[in-house]
Amino acid sequence: MGSKRYDGKAAGKRQLRERLGRPALSYTVLAICCLGLALACVRLIRYGQSAAGRSRTNQALQALHAEVEEGETSQEKASILAEDTPLPAEEDAANGMETQPALTPEPIAFRAEYQALGGELLPEMARLRETNGDLVAWLRIPGLVDLPVVYSGDNRYMDIDFYGRPDNGGTLFLDALHPLAAGTQHLIVHGHNMKDGSMFGLLSHYRQAGYAARHSAVYFSTLYRREEYRVFCVAQVSIDPYASSYVQYVGHPTFRDEEQLDLWLGELRKNALYWAETPTPADALLTLSTCIGDDRLLVMCRRVGEPDPEAAQA
Repeated sequence: MGSKRYDGKAAGKRQLRERLGRPALSYTVLAICCLGLALACVRLIRYGQSAAGRSRTNQALQALHAEVEEGETSQEKASILAEDTPLPAEEDAANGMETQPALTPEPIAFRAEYQALGGELLPEMARLRETNGDLVAWLRIPGLVDLPVVYSGDNRYMDIDFYGRPDNGGTLFLDALHPLAAGTQHLIVHGHNMKDGSMFGLLSHYRQAGYAARHSAVYFSTLYRREEYRVFCVAQVSIDPYASSYVQYVGHPTFRDEEQLDLWLGELRKNALYWAETPTPADALLTLSTCIGDDRLLVMCRRVGEPDPEAAQA
């Protein structure tokens, strides 16, 4: 077999092309990396600006809301509903005293109306509603949330703020199927789980049962009445109908009978991270919903009455 003739000139050209090609490739990779870094920096700056703007907006709304509340005359401390007041026999039992066997209570009937509507608007709500006619409530959880709640019948508030400006943090809003209506037993408020802690970004603290027990008070003022709710359940559920942790928590503004309510509560309890008590048909319910990965975190509350003004501002 013959051997190939060595061509020194061709080999030299080939080596020169290889030497010239390596720096070009390196520069291309470096340019791509720099471009990626620049884009990441731009996104980070925009996120920071968005978070700062959202913080300023929320603080302005809070100041406006508080300004009217603080200007009002002091109110008497609210009384708790009769169902939450211990009966004399219960007090005696707690003190170790013998009591007669309690009579079996009659079934608690569903109400025709769960939400108080009509009449004069609360002063702090009236002023805010002049700015946005979609305002329906104000939600306050001391140290976590202090924001308005709107209702539009759609999801447009997922990415606009209270003033209608684009904002990836959106605005807290009532679910379209759970409006603030007299017969709505179960209200659902949606909010984004923002990394900067705004909106429902701090709601994940409730995944710890101890935290939920210590921070069970939720203050929810509608247009017409200041109300207090108590957390009775925290659950993490799937939105995949085929998942074992799936619960259809949306779509039950009012329960048709006690059996339906019991079945629904039973499904929630299976997925509960925290469970304190079981609501009755007479209870008005409030669910705070936010994303946890692909799941939904639900902080569920039952109404207990009107708030103590001093406790509500703590």
